[in-house]
Order: sequence, then C-alpha cells, then structure tokens
Amino acid sequence: MNSFSEALQCGAEMYQWLNKKLHADGHATTVGDEGGFAPQGVTNRQALEYATEAIAGAGYKPGEEVL
Repeated sequence: MNSFSEALQCGAEMYQWLNKKLHADGHATTVGDEGGFAPQGVTNRQALEYATEAIAGAGYKPGEEVL
C-alpha cells in the first residue's frame, strides 16, 4: 500500500469478505461498539485463520501486502 486511501480500501475489502465468510459458516455477523466481529465458539487459532483468509480472499498477500 502506498497511501492511506489504498490501506482504507484494503481494510474495507477484507472486512466485507470476512463478513460474508462468517455468515456462510453460520456465525452471527453482528458487530460490537467498535465495529469488530465476535463470533461465538471461535478459538484464537480459528480467528487468526479467518483473518489470514480474509486477507487472501480480498486479493492481498498475507505477510507481504498485509502484515
């Protein structure tokens, strides 16, 4: 990412992808006061896997374009 607008776009794309994935997996997609997801029954490991999948699913390279 070379600009704030690109980073914001990336974050929005990952957020939308994650919303669809959580819904498809049967998790509630309501958000808390800060706007974050908090699906019930998801382990820490699964949460990190979801985050990595959201990066890739939005078309970015985990560990390279998004750290």
